[in-house]
This record gives sequence, structure tokens and C-alpha cells, in this order.
Amino acid sequence: MKRADSFHQKSEHSSKRQSVWTLCALFAAILLFGAGCSKQLANLSLNKAKKLIMEAERREAGRLEKENLDAAKREVEEAERLIAENRAKQARARASSAVANAKKTLENTLSKLAAQRINEAKTALDMANLNHGASENQERYNNIKTLFDKAQEKQRKNKWADAIDLSEKEMSEVDTLLARLLNEAKQKQMAAQSKFDELKHVGAEQYANEYVLSVQDMLRNIENKITVERDYLGARNQADDAIRKSEDGIIATKGKMAYEQLSILEDGLAEAQGKGALIHAKDLLKSCEDSFDTILKQYSEK
Repeated sequence: MKRADSFHQKSEHSSKRQSVWTLCALFAAILLFGAGCSKQLANLSLNKAKKLIMEAERREAGRLEKENLDAAKREVEEAERLIAENRAKQARARASSAVANAKKTLENTLSKLAAQRINEAKTALDMANLNHGASENQERYNNIKTLFDKAQEKQRKNKWADAIDLSEKEMSEVDTLLARLLNEAKQKQMAAQSKFDELKHVGAEQYANEYVLSVQDMLRNIENKITVERDYLGARNQADDAIRKSEDGIIATKGKMAYEQLSILEDGLAEAQGKGALIHAKDLLKSCEDSFDTILKQYSEK
């Protein structure tokens, strides 16, 4: 009987010890599992923060929200460092903060970019009107107006990404609408430049410099209308005026040059007469005088 009681006591003691070890193992497993979960959650948050940062950068956060973007990036780097040091709990907290800051950065970026794109789209619509876009292509012009109205509506509803995308699409449509007029304006600009080069080549800078200065100003205005104002119709019309002005300058230059040559001829005839051409070369002098009279008459008729 004593032997049985002793065996029972030993068995009970062994069972209690086993229970303690089981509890310790379970507690350790819980700790390890918790640490593993924290690390996984930290990594999930990190990935989300990185994606938000990438989208913010794509939407020009580097220009519009640089300070907040840099702060979010620093938090991501800090969270990665904590994970590498096996400080999962702190890493999870830092990663969650990075997500919050990245969201804020993206939201602010989209808001600012939407406002900018709406203004640019309004300018593009004004350019379409300035160039009589409805006459160029009524269907495309109507679509441009619809896109602009939708972009404004999305902005009012704080749907920034939609407002940005619609504005950019509207501006692309304006470029397509005005492409023919832009090409025509550039062709006219080249023709005006070519005629101006001809004006200088004939000697206008010496004989009719006022035309050179006038056409230079016109060429500068044409360039400004094309690249800044986007007034392609105005650029085309001014190019026509510049061509006509250069042609007038060429005529004026040639006229002054001809007058100069006539004066030289007249002086030469006078000198010949003074040296006795009437006596020694009467027929030749008469021929020269007749030629001079003919040239003078032709000049006067011009």
C-alpha cells in the first residue's frame, strides 16, 4: 500500500512538471507568433506605403508636396531598419505612420495637381476659341467642352485623379484640333523668314533698314504667337504681313540702288562732256545719253 501511494505521488509530481513545461512552450509559441505577425503586418504596411509614395511621385509630388513626400520616405526607411533589427512591434507602428503620411501626401498632391490641370485645360479651351476651333472641327470642339465640364464636376466632388485625367485628355484633344492650324502657321513663319533673308541679301540693311527693323519685330511677334499665345491664326496673318513688308523692302532697296547707279551714270556723262566727248566721241556720247534717257524713263515709270 505504501509502495502504491509513493508511485501515485511521483506520477502526480511528474504530471504537474509536464504541465508547467507545456504552458511555458505555449507561451513562448504565442510570443514568437505575435512577433511574426507584427513583422508580417509591418511588411504589409511598408508595401502599401511604398505604393502610395510611387503614385504620389507619378503625380508630381516631388514638385507639389516635396516636404511631406520626403518625410514619408524617411519613415519607410526607418521601418525597414527596425525590421532588420527584429524590432517588429516598433517597425509595425512606424510602417503604419508611413502609410498615413503617404496617403496624406498623395491626397494633397492630387488636390494641387487637379487645380493646376483644370487651369491648364481652361487655357487650352480659350486657345481653341481664339483659333475658331468650332469652325475647324465642330464635333471635336464639342467633345473638348464636354471633357472640360466633366473635369470641373469631378474637381467639385474632390475626385482629384478623375479631374486630372479628364483635363489632360481635354488638352490632348485641343492639340489635335489645332494641329493643322499650328502646322500652317509654322509653314507661313518659315516663308516669312525666307523672304526676310532675301530682303537682307539684296542689301536692305544699307538702303532700306527701316524695313529690316520692321520685319524683325514682326517675326518676333509671330514666334510669340505660336509658342506663347498659341494664336495660330494671328501668327499666320502676321506672317503674310511680314512677307508683304519684305517684298516692299526689296522693291525699295532695288529702287534706291538703281537711283544710285543712275546718279553715277549721270555724273559719268557730265564728266565725259567736260573732257570733250562732244568733239572727240560725239556719236558714242549720243548713244550713251540715249541709253541713259531710256533707263531714266523706265525708272520713273516704276
